Amino acid sequence: MANIVPKIEIQDLIFKTSDQELKREILGFVHSWNDSSPSFVVKTSGSTGIPKSIQLQKKYAVESAKRTGNFFSYQAGEQLALCISIQTIGAKMMLIRAACFQMKVQIYDVSRNPFETLSEAIKQVSLVPLQLAQLISESPEKLSYFESILLGGAPVDDSLRKQIEDLHLNVYEGFGMTECYSHIALRQVAGEDQRFRALTGIRFSNLDEQLCIDAPHLGLEKLVTNDLVEVHSETSFSWIGRADFVINSGGYKFFPEKIERKIGDLLTVPYFIFGQKNAEFGEIICLALESSPEVTPENAIRSLLEQVLTSYERPKRIYFISTFERSSSGKIRRTETKKHIFESES
Repeated sequence: MANIVPKIEIQDLIFKTSDQELKREILGFVHSWNDSSPSFVVKTSGSTGIPKSIQLQKKYAVESAKRTGNFFSYQAGEQLALCISIQTIGAKMMLIRAACFQMKVQIYDVSRNPFETLSEAIKQVSLVPLQLAQLISESPEKLSYFESILLGGAPVDDSLRKQIEDLHLNVYEGFGMTECYSHIALRQVAGEDQRFRALTGIRFSNLDEQLCIDAPHLGLEKLVTNDLVEVHSETSFSWIGRADFVINSGGYKFFPEKIERKIGDLLTVPYFIFGQKNAEFGEIICLALESSPEVTPENAIRSLLEQVLTSYERPKRIYFISTFERSSSGKIRRTETKKHIFESES
């Protein structure tokens, strides 16, 4: 196993944080990675249900790490920056990639804007969209230190994409899941072509519009996901939305993510679209806002939505929630948040 799985060297981890709990969590993962077991434990994000612990194979994690590193031309001695939760597969894979390519990792606080002390070149940083938006807003000068930025944990909305394009940032969005050892496809956020393209050795197909993944080097054969996609070739696809979020209303299918992309430039508070059971239509389209009617008046919101949505797409009900449930990566836990909405009505 030692010849196949490289160890994560403690001396290659540069802690730029004083958070002792974060240090303990990272060193705990390093210990579990460096032991003799062929597998390690990761929790799923829980964005569509209850988080669960799964066992992943170290040899497959190494194969995934090598393909990402080769794509971005990692070189020994270069530095990565980590400021996302070590509980996520994305953070774990960043440490594994560094071990595979003999790189160093600067570790920062898991916060919206962790880079106050950053002053040197970084090959790549892994962020969630919320962190990048905060960096652009508060510390745009820090962005020049990163050769590239790898985004994960949540989709990139149109507003953030426009900012990325205006600033000419080298940002890639990853597509994947815990079971796939982080991302299996990437797309460059700035540019006309928004297709996700496979990393080496991965092939795509679809089953009833749902993405199927073949990746023998990751131990995956015909893995059917809950993602609705348009497959353009064996190595590229466009993402439509989640099959488990589709709203069937009045005999028509509506994709929440598609509606969300339309309204992304209009709303200044976190939001999401969801379906609610209805005797007449089967389901109705609803909008959840992380705000209050006093801060974001409903009439004003409806006036904005009329500008970009058809009459069929417009939410029948708008709910105001003080705080959304979120995963450790910052992704909104729609299922859990919806439960709170319905519980408050009962």
